[in-house]
Amino acid sequence: MQRRAAPPEPYLDGLFPYCLSVLCDHDAATAALADVLALADRRGQRVPDAAGDRRAWLYALARWACLRKLAEAKQKRQGTHAAGRHGTHRQPAARPPPPPVPDLSLPPTCPCPPPTPPQTSWLPLPHFINL
Repeated sequence: MQRRAAPPEPYLDGLFPYCLSVLCDHDAATAALADVLALADRRGQRVPDAAGDRRAWLYALARWACLRKLAEAKQKRQGTHAAGRHGTHRQPAARPPPPPVPDLSLPPTCPCPPPTPPQTSWLPLPHFINL
């Protein structure tokens, strides 16, 4: 008789916010979580037995799915960006010169007295600390 995989439902409350925090996009996080659940379902009886191991395994799958979604999004952005460069070459916009750096040095004869070191004072200990 085949052993049935333990359902991942106890971990869904943490997996979705994890995916959302990595991807910062609700739809992408939902898709990544769907990938995790599909992979976990396909693994069937090869899912870790111990609850802690199962949780760690599901989070590792979630991390992998999120990283895959990020890589796909990056490729898509780079492909779109590169596609817009065919045929024309634009000159970069001219930047204005940086503002001049102000002279912050002190005049040779400063009328101010030299700084005094801060005074240290002991604060009384709270009544609940006994030495």
